[in-house]
Amino acid sequence: MDYPTLQLKRPGIALLILAALSAPVLPAVRSATPAAPSAAEVYFKLPEFDAPAISPDGRSIGFIAQSNGHSCLFKIDRLTGQIQGLFSAGEGDVGAFWWIGNQRVLVQGFGMENTEYFVQELTNTPPRPIPILKGVPTNWITVMPNDTEHVVALNFWREEYLSRINLNTGHSTKLESFISLFDYTVVSASGELRAKLWQDRGQWHLAWRARAGQAWHTLECSNEDFPTFVPAGIADDDRHILVYSRDTSDTEAVMLLDPETDQRTLLARRPDRDALGLVWMAPQFAAAGATFYSNGSEDSTFFTAEAQRFSAVLDNSLPGMIHRVTSSSKDGMVRIIEAWPPGYPSRYYLFDAAQHRLSLLGEQRPDIAPGTLGNVRYFSFQTRDGLAETGYVVMPRPSPDAKPVPVLVMGMQYVGEHAATAKYFSARDQYFASRGIAVAHFAVRGSAGFGHKFKQAGDFQLAGKIVQDFEDGVAQLARDGLIDPHRVALMGYGLGGLFALRTAAVSPTFQAVVAYNTQCDLTASAISWQSSSIAETPTIIKQAGGTQAAYDLVHQFEPESFMAKLSAPAMLIYTSWYGFTFSAREAALIRNSFEKHHKSYEWSEVDYHAADKVKTSAYEAETYTKIADFLAKTLK
Repeated sequence: MDYPTLQLKRPGIALLILAALSAPVLPAVRSATPAAPSAAEVYFKLPEFDAPAISPDGRSIGFIAQSNGHSCLFKIDRLTGQIQGLFSAGEGDVGAFWWIGNQRVLVQGFGMENTEYFVQELTNTPPRPIPILKGVPTNWITVMPNDTEHVVALNFWREEYLSRINLNTGHSTKLESFISLFDYTVVSASGELRAKLWQDRGQWHLAWRARAGQAWHTLECSNEDFPTFVPAGIADDDRHILVYSRDTSDTEAVMLLDPETDQRTLLARRPDRDALGLVWMAPQFAAAGATFYSNGSEDSTFFTAEAQRFSAVLDNSLPGMIHRVTSSSKDGMVRIIEAWPPGYPSRYYLFDAAQHRLSLLGEQRPDIAPGTLGNVRYFSFQTRDGLAETGYVVMPRPSPDAKPVPVLVMGMQYVGEHAATAKYFSARDQYFASRGIAVAHFAVRGSAGFGHKFKQAGDFQLAGKIVQDFEDGVAQLARDGLIDPHRVALMGYGLGGLFALRTAAVSPTFQAVVAYNTQCDLTASAISWQSSSIAETPTIIKQAGGTQAAYDLVHQFEPESFMAKLSAPAMLIYTSWYGFTFSAREAALIRNSFEKHHKSYEWSEVDYHAADKVKTSAYEAETYTKIADFLAKTLK
């Protein structure tokens, strides 16, 4: 099809949805009149309208929306405009759903205990639980357009295995054992397993085939590194396999693997950035393109001319917005488009091919006042040893007497972690921006997403060149006039909390530090935290220069090794969450080290076990409010 720039019809169905949801449509437990929400609660609560998806025949749109404080599932009939409540998880929330044919959905409901799944008919009959899926993450489930009786899922009941679950009976049939990473498992539109990756007895095993029943083609390599290519998806001919290739250049490329000849054809590659993910344009089950890491404008490539044309139309119709096709009718005549400016909550549009029109369905966060969200600014800088690095900062809205603002820099959790992206809404970043604090993310050496050499450059440098990179990034933001270099804080989570505390101790750049759920169990295996390699610990110790060199690298991050140097005010956050408690011994180790050296600090403990609270968002709001209050007081 050839589409002109689409006519954008803004009222669309959105007003109808919002009007219908203003009345209680699902039964809910009666509660007292809630108090007016704090600013943090507005940012951290679940979206008001989310995840719309269209039925295969294009007649019905399911969506998740808030009703009496909980996320529930609704359906709107496109012909009549009638809205129907489909599913409520009681005191829990609907997390996701999938259309299984035109008359039923598979629903994920979650609460304090576990994740459960139900089949819900549109006739509003009682939901049927699917016990075999209990606890399975949503990204381990695949819905096939050519099989509306089953889903494919990864299970861990007695062993790792891929199963086909009958949604009518709830029974499970094993498809294949030896599935270690579901992200690299490829299933066809009819549910045939075409590619898999697993680790066993010190080796990675990769297998692929053209059709179920055919012999597997295999590739094996040491567990010291990933295979030279890994499965990513299936092509639109339902035969070729899309793979992420790691051996054709320094960066990760997208290639097409012929499963019978084992030949690979290059589809897309960037000289200095890795593939980030595949893009679906519908109505095909297969991916139509790929995106690449980019601290800047969206960088996508498409595998067909039709996909390229449709993306260009959306570019013209939704200027300045990132967009994705997230749902489609089977014939592709009706699609749902998710679109958003960088760093902002999503908006959802209905695309009607017959009328060449986009209609606004709704917004994730209409409760956040227009004009209050911070803007994303991208920047680049050169390190003192000549390495080109990038980053982005979420800037507060300027006041009439705008001056450089304080900044919170997000620390590095481990070498080899994927670089943060500005493309999605971050409640944390936007909440801090609403409090007048910029939030900066640096893609420094050791970050994944910018090629193998860039990632390897950070090996064993968490206490060395990476600290300098963070200093150089802050200096660039100051030269650009975006932040006040005398009001800079650093925050880290987990092992990144140790990185933040030590970096603030040895660097004069940071005037405050926040350590969130800091882990400090620095055993011999902790050397792996400082390397991008996935090899076994003995191999990484050799790479580090031997046992003594590895010990010295780890010892630098023990609190007793740096606490005497720390002069920046510190805040320590400690939480427990749904039965998993971060080690009280590790929290005590940090506190005792502060007190031994007569250091002042603030301590905040948040109990996620409180019986009178269910929502994770309430704890996030409480925690980040305390952090923002600490930063406002410290970075005056």
